[in-house]
Amino acid sequence: MRKINGIFALVNKIDNKVYVRSTTNIETSYDHLVKQLNNNKCKNIRLQKAWNKYGQDNFDYIVLETDCSDLSARKKYWIQEFKSNELEYGYNLESVKRPWEEERNNYLNKPRWNVYGSIGRNLKQIIDNLDYDLEYADDRNKLLKEVLKPHEDWLVKYISSPSYILKQRKNQNSFLNENEISIKGLEYIADYLVFPKFKNEEEKIKKVENDYKVHTKSRIKKDKKREISFGCLYDLNKNGSNRYLVKEIEIIDIDLEKHKELKEIQTVIDYINNILKVKEKNKKEVKKELIRLYGASKVRKYEKLLRELKREQKIIKEKLSGYINFKRVSSGSTKFTFEEDTGYFDDRGNYILVSENKIDFKSENHILQLLYFYSELKQSCWDKPDSEMYLILSELERLIEISNMDQYIYDILTMRVNGYFGYEIREHLERKYKIFIDENKIYNIFIDKIPKIIVNTYTKDREDWIYTFKVKGVYKKCSKCGETKLTKYFGKDKRNKDGFKSVCKECDNYTKILRN
Repeated sequence: MRKINGIFALVNKIDNKVYVRSTTNIETSYDHLVKQLNNNKCKNIRLQKAWNKYGQDNFDYIVLETDCSDLSARKKYWIQEFKSNELEYGYNLESVKRPWEEERNNYLNKPRWNVYGSIGRNLKQIIDNLDYDLEYADDRNKLLKEVLKPHEDWLVKYISSPSYILKQRKNQNSFLNENEISIKGLEYIADYLVFPKFKNEEEKIKKVENDYKVHTKSRIKKDKKREISFGCLYDLNKNGSNRYLVKEIEIIDIDLEKHKELKEIQTVIDYINNILKVKEKNKKEVKKELIRLYGASKVRKYEKLLRELKREQKIIKEKLSGYINFKRVSSGSTKFTFEEDTGYFDDRGNYILVSENKIDFKSENHILQLLYFYSELKQSCWDKPDSEMYLILSELERLIEISNMDQYIYDILTMRVNGYFGYEIREHLERKYKIFIDENKIYNIFIDKIPKIIVNTYTKDREDWIYTFKVKGVYKKCSKCGETKLTKYFGKDKRNKDGFKSVCKECDNYTKILRN
């Protein structure tokens, strides 16, 4: 049977609103529409709501015409005839022109500037061409000008575009967009120019000299009369600088020929040196390439193995060749003890202190000296677990672990102990924690704050030990932090039965700071 096209209408008997529809099969289309309306699946929302409200009995079905040559044109004619595209007269509202549509279409059709590729890809291309090995600001400025030349046009247009300007306008309820790729990319480019290591070569020389002066002053502690620094590891010469009294053991070709054991270890060292490409000048690029090939973890293991093999080689030479290690160039012999100070009584009976050998963990100065010479002291006793210094350093490490030290302060401590300069620590803190601390403040944290934290930790730890094993102490639980502490850490309050506040002094002070 041939299908007959046509146009029909649904007329609401209650309010006389009309719905006009065209179809390619006039016989089945009405039944299909009724089925959709009864199942609440009609896409025309207004017709569906009216059908649900008034029911099928209140709608008349009228066939307007059949065998149309142009269905679309005839449908428009009947919609205009019944005015069914107006809200008051019908349900054919899909063809209604909204007042804002014209404005939207004009905006969408407006000519726009285009960037070849995405903004993120272009910014990444700029960042990849930046050379972070350049230390001086002048050199970075020249390079950045060359890199930005091919991108200058689109970058200026993007920054001056309405979309970028609108992103910078914020009100109280706006979302922040620091993590947006374009903002982040521009930030990286700005940081490259604003935060070089040095402005020029003169500034670099001054900075290196200042760091050296600070390091030397901190070691001698302005005490030029003192001949031997802490632990007898360094001697203070006439120029005021520290030097080793013990010459470092070196492995030479004669040693390798004489001792087969040293030669075997040297073969392994050469092999690892070859893998790590130690002789290459550009070490940063070489290290990046090694990490890409082997992974960061494997490279660290190779470096650690290399250090340990070199240390073992020196120990083996010392044992095999009977190497004599003069710890102090002086007549006679000196026994160094950490249990008591060195001194004597003069003719008047006054005690004259010669050297503070006794290490007191309650002394901030002693803790500071231990931190200054930690690397050297650790090297001298790492293979002597029965020595006094090994036990002292183990206790120091334990106190650092149990102290409530902020992570950034802990990083300052570890980097300073490992020989990093002030500007390197500052860059690390900016990169990792997004905090800016100048080099003088970093130095003050190391010499003042860190020893104080360790001393306070030792004092508290010792008190806990005394009141646990030696003397019966009175403890109380803080209602704020939940920690059980000695009553001396609580303020007095006569209103309570035990005579102390329910909150410890630390929590109480913290609450007062927040209130102010």
